[in-house]
Amino acid sequence: MATKNQLKQYFKTGSIPTQAQFGKLIDFVQPLISDNVSDRPNQTLLFGGDGTKPIVNGLRIVHYYENNDTIYNYWIFTNEAGENNQSGISIPMFVIKRISSKEPNLSLGMPDLEYAIPTREQLTDWVRRGYNCDTADAGTLHLALTDFTFKPWSEGGGSEFPRIAYIDSQSDWNTWLTKFKAAHPEADNSDESDPTRSNNWVINSYTFIIECSNNIDFATDSDSYEFFNCNITTNGFVSRTITLDFTNCAFENCHLNSGFSITGGIFNNCSLVSGVNISNANISDCNLDGSGSIHLCDIGNSDVKSMELGTGSVRNSNIQGCNIEGAEIDGCRLHSCTIRSAKLTSKFIEMIGCNIPHNASFKNAFNNSATEIKGFICGCDFSTLESIPGAMKGVQGCLFKSTFTGVIKTDIFG
Repeated sequence: MATKNQLKQYFKTGSIPTQAQFGKLIDFVQPLISDNVSDRPNQTLLFGGDGTKPIVNGLRIVHYYENNDTIYNYWIFTNEAGENNQSGISIPMFVIKRISSKEPNLSLGMPDLEYAIPTREQLTDWVRRGYNCDTADAGTLHLALTDFTFKPWSEGGGSEFPRIAYIDSQSDWNTWLTKFKAAHPEADNSDESDPTRSNNWVINSYTFIIECSNNIDFATDSDSYEFFNCNITTNGFVSRTITLDFTNCAFENCHLNSGFSITGGIFNNCSLVSGVNISNANISDCNLDGSGSIHLCDIGNSDVKSMELGTGSVRNSNIQGCNIEGAEIDGCRLHSCTIRSAKLTSKFIEMIGCNIPHNASFKNAFNNSATEIKGFICGCDFSTLESIPGAMKGVQGCLFKSTFTGVIKTDIFG
C-alpha cells in the first residue's frame, strides 16, 4: 500500500493520475462505517440511534448527570445486538460504576468502584421493558441500572469476599458472619425489601466446610438467616457429638453433608445425607438419606431413606428402608421398613415388605395408632403383633399371629 507522501505525489498540480494510482488512493481510505453487518463482517464500531455517535459493539459508556454535580459513570459490557440476537436489543452482561463530580473529583462517601452482574430474572425484565444498551439515552439506562445490586470492587479486581468458607469454631463463624454483613449490606432483608424472604439476612450461593471440634450456633444474635443455594459439608473430619444449631435459620435449595448432628432450622427443597442426626427441625420437599436419626421433627412431602425415625411427624412422604420407632406416620408410603413402634393415622397408607422385629418388646407396635388403619398393606411380617386398636383394612399376604386380637379386612386377593 502506498504511503501518504506517495499519494500526494500522484495528485500534484498538472499530474495525470493513472488508474492504478486512483486504486491506491481508494484502498488507503478507511472504509465507511455501516450498521449493515454484511458490509463489514464482525464489526465492533457502530453508530447510535441518531447516526452521529459511534459505539463499540459490546461496550456502552454512559455519563449521567444528576443534580448538576453528581456524575454517574457506567461501563456496560453487553451482548451482541446483531442478527444472532432474537430480541434485537443489546442487554447488559456486566456493569462497572463509579461516581464523580464536576470539580472533577470523586464524590465523597461513595465507593471507589462498584460492579453488578445481572441475574437471569433481571435480564428477563430488561428485555420485557425493551431497553437497548446501544440506543437508549443516558437517563433511561441510569434508571434501569438502579434495579441492579452493585457491589464493591476490590483493589485486586473482583469480589473480595470468598464464596468458600472454612469454619472451625464458633468464633470463626461469628467472624465470617460479621464480615459478610459488612461486605454485602444488600443481603439485609430486615425491611422486607424481598417479600419472598421472611428472614433478616439472605446468604446466597456459599459453600461452608465445617472443621470444628465444638458446637456451633449459626444465629447467636437476634437476626434470622436464610441460606439459599448453599452447600454445607466437611473436609473429612466428622463427629456426631458435635451439634450445628440452626435455630432461626432457614435453608432452601441447599445440600448438607456435614455428618454432624443438626438441631433446629427450616429446610425446604434440600438434600441432607451421610449419617446426619436431626432434631427439632421443620422439613418439607427434601431428600434425606444416610444412617442418622431424626427426632422431634415435622417432615412433609419428602423422600426418607435408610434413617431412624424417632418421635415426630412424617406426612405424605416416601419412607424406604428406615427403622421407625415412635414416629407419627400420616398418609405415607413405607417400603422395606422395620417398625418398632409407630402412630399410624387413619389416612390411606401404603406398606410393602415391612416388618416388626421378632421381639416381645414390640408386640404392641401399633397401639397408639388410629382405630382404623387402612391402605394397601402387602407382604409384611406382623407376626409379632398381639393386637391393634381397632381394624386394619386392605391387608394382603401378611403374617399375623393366630392369637392376634383385632379386625383384619382384606380384598378378594387377601
